[in-house]
Amino acid sequence: MNLAIGEQLLQVQQAFAKGKAFDLIILVAVWLLALYFMRFRKREIWIRRLPALDFIEECAGRAAEMARPLMYNIGGGGPEDVNAPATVASLSVLGYVARLTARHGVELIAPMRVQASIPMAQEVIRTAYAMEGKSDVYETKMEEMLIWAPQQSNQVALIQRTKPAVSIMIGPFWHESVQLAEISQRLGAVQIGGTNRLVQIPFFAAVCDMCLIGEEVFVVGAYLSRSTPMLGSLAAEDWFKVMAMFFGILGTALATMGPVFVKPFMDLFVW
Repeated sequence: MNLAIGEQLLQVQQAFAKGKAFDLIILVAVWLLALYFMRFRKREIWIRRLPALDFIEECAGRAAEMARPLMYNIGGGGPEDVNAPATVASLSVLGYVARLTARHGVELIAPMRVQASIPMAQEVIRTAYAMEGKSDVYETKMEEMLIWAPQQSNQVALIQRTKPAVSIMIGPFWHESVQLAEISQRLGAVQIGGTNRLVQIPFFAAVCDMCLIGEEVFVVGAYLSRSTPMLGSLAAEDWFKVMAMFFGILGTALATMGPVFVKPFMDLFVW
């Protein structure tokens, strides 16, 4: 009996690669902390309101004054790929924008690149217009709001044809980011760009009037939706950022003092 248990423990020990057990513990700790913020924390999680939200309100007013449409692009991510969290966050912002366009009587255009995202965007816009008492407007102009544009050329042609006063691009973007932003800028549109894919941020920063950088996309989405899972995940992530900063400073201090101090500290984390 003891021999069988010993063999099982040996197999478990061999299943873990050397130096990976600590990574597993950190991952479990992140899950537990996020679960705490989602389920057991009684106080509301506070999130600072980003200036981009106020700028979006100004842009909606500008579109109303110019009598030109507002275009909102959620990017090329889908609900089932690795960029799904950014797509969900972008849909939260879409609901906020849809309420503003319904309130100010602005034409909303939302080109959709991923077909699986269309039903979600449709429900978000329908709910937003219903909350503003404009369900009849949505039912009348539904086909003009949500436009199936799977190719980059479709979206460029749509921008050239509609000439939006405001272009908002929030979500996962790839090489199309610079072309969509450039054509909108040439047509005089005020632009807000944000993506979780940091390699695309320079293109947005060069052309757009306001940028959401990396995790700010998730922050805005959580602020607007007030979703418990999104708020809990952000809170847990912030706590572990503080821990990472602490260990980074500690490691720098130990490295400055020499390898004699570094090695015992490193051995603590290699299991």
